[in-house]
Amino acid sequence: MFSQLEVFDCWDRVALIVGSVLSGYDGISREFPTKDVNPVRGGLVGESLGDALRPCGVDDLLLNVDGGVREVVLDALITRSGTIHELTGAFANYYREVSNEVVRVFNLAVRRGGAYGGEAVYGLGLSSMLSGALVKGKAVDAGVVDEALRLAIQAIPLMRSFDRAILIIDALRPLSRLAPHWYVAFLARLSSVGGLGDNVTEIIIGDVLELFNGYYETFRAMAWPLASAIEAISSLFRGNPSLMNHRTAEVAGVIVKALGALPRRGPLGFVAWANAMYPILMNEVVGELVRGGLGVSDLVGLSRSILNGLGELRRDVNELLGDAGFRGFVEAREFIADELSMNQVLMSAEACLRHALGSYALVNDKPSEAEAWFNEAVKTLEANSERLLFEHLAFKSRAIATPTLDEFEDLLNGFRDLALDAYRIYDASPRLSTTALSAVSDYLVVAAALNDLDGIIEGLTYFTQMLSDLKLTHSFMHVVTKLTINAMLNQPQTLAHHLLITPTELINAFRARFHDIDPAILETALGLGGDDGIVDVGVVVFRFGEGIEGKVLNELGINTDELLSEFMGLINSLDGKSLTHLVVPRSAFGRLVAMMHALVEGLHDLARAHALMGIAESNTKLQARLFREFYDVCCDKDYDNYRLALARLYLYHI
Repeated sequence: MFSQLEVFDCWDRVALIVGSVLSGYDGISREFPTKDVNPVRGGLVGESLGDALRPCGVDDLLLNVDGGVREVVLDALITRSGTIHELTGAFANYYREVSNEVVRVFNLAVRRGGAYGGEAVYGLGLSSMLSGALVKGKAVDAGVVDEALRLAIQAIPLMRSFDRAILIIDALRPLSRLAPHWYVAFLARLSSVGGLGDNVTEIIIGDVLELFNGYYETFRAMAWPLASAIEAISSLFRGNPSLMNHRTAEVAGVIVKALGALPRRGPLGFVAWANAMYPILMNEVVGELVRGGLGVSDLVGLSRSILNGLGELRRDVNELLGDAGFRGFVEAREFIADELSMNQVLMSAEACLRHALGSYALVNDKPSEAEAWFNEAVKTLEANSERLLFEHLAFKSRAIATPTLDEFEDLLNGFRDLALDAYRIYDASPRLSTTALSAVSDYLVVAAALNDLDGIIEGLTYFTQMLSDLKLTHSFMHVVTKLTINAMLNQPQTLAHHLLITPTELINAFRARFHDIDPAILETALGLGGDDGIVDVGVVVFRFGEGIEGKVLNELGINTDELLSEFMGLINSLDGKSLTHLVVPRSAFGRLVAMMHALVEGLHDLARAHALMGIAESNTKLQARLFREFYDVCCDKDYDNYRLALARLYLYHI
């Protein structure tokens, strides 16, 4: 498709276009000199981008008249694996020129103390050009690849479209052969982006494991890549804990081996432990392996000790400049290892550890303690934009601890203020866009629980705009939020259009989350297909029986025999499609969404059966309690406690 492009020598222009596609901006200015003042789209860093800003004959093949990338080009790059290398490989003979450009842009950024947005996006494109040349067999210099990936890493926080993550990995993976340490740093940065799909998570896990096992001795000698591997895994646990469960033993092995090879004290050790503590505390298997393999008995006590150590290091950051291992990690995160960047990394590690301790308190049904930890993280981050995440978590925790809907009403203005802050920054801070979207969706659901029509309409305005800007209009978040609101409200006509969910949106959203489910089973369960996927009652009972064997129910004093009896009484009245509906979810989050769908369809016995399965499958005390509270009050929309229970479940899971 792109073979004819090699007649053009404007490889730098192509690099800028490719960078814009990979980061989700999908276009550059065709004017010269450009009038585009956005530091990312078009890249107004004239000194660095140079001739890449100058229109070229390749524009007519790749761009529309307005500078947007042609739809046929975008479609090929996104949907056809390997097409990105076909495009960049067409310029493989220019790999020396591309290499020289990488060195030039990198040195400019180093002298300035950081890479501007346009440079980072251009660097992402240049990295892809080198990758294409490598695929074509060109002898690309490893040192140049180091610098290219360091530039590319800085583009990750600027990503404007989550669906480009796989394309970026596809584009850059060949470079891992020459710079495995910087590629794992790239994966760590990519893992921190909210909203990554299950398929992206699987790919990143696979790449991290392959790199860690294949280059362990290299990583151990340098030290900091071990911390980057831990950071990648921990970020994925935070973003998608249920998906990580079936890879727990593998990733836990990486955490234990990496932590064992790093010093327990010192900046790199403290940061690595701080980042690792989320999966250690939140996953029983990881926690047991760490306790046994590294001889740690009191994980919470160790966490407090690490917090003290990080605080001491922040008071004397200038003394860390000579620590080569820590410098490498800071350069992987912040590009330049100066005092400001080192302080930023230490501060982020503190907040990350407080996130872990707050989350641990929350799942153990201590929401007030969780709120305190999250508020401490807010104080740690000071004016940093990432404090939004912890402000959001603190408010969620307070809402979950609130016992009545009347008291819930006192929180509405706080959720609204948080939603407004989120709406103001989501475009300026793309990496926080998922957190921002979640804050707005929470405001929507709290308003719905309180039957606040004005709040719902206001929230829907923000929510719809953000979904459109982030290209998530058919996403799982879109569907689950509207399902929840529908499940709470006796819809007034003014909201009917705004809350409509089409069958196509429903099936696509569920497929995106339950990508390993048989399509026939999913379509049957959602009432969108025939009877090909119907399961029998034995399958459902077996799934329920597996769940009630967990230790959480025993710790809560729940009588499993009585729970099974209640469940059997419900499912005996369900038809084959409803039984199939019960086996679709593979996680508590999925269980919640399926339950919402049943409520919207008016299938109250099915919804209550989902709630019982949610109790049985819960792996945390709070999760089990919230599902139980919903089961006890289901399913009258006019009943305050019903709407309160639904809102709490949503706030906990979403």
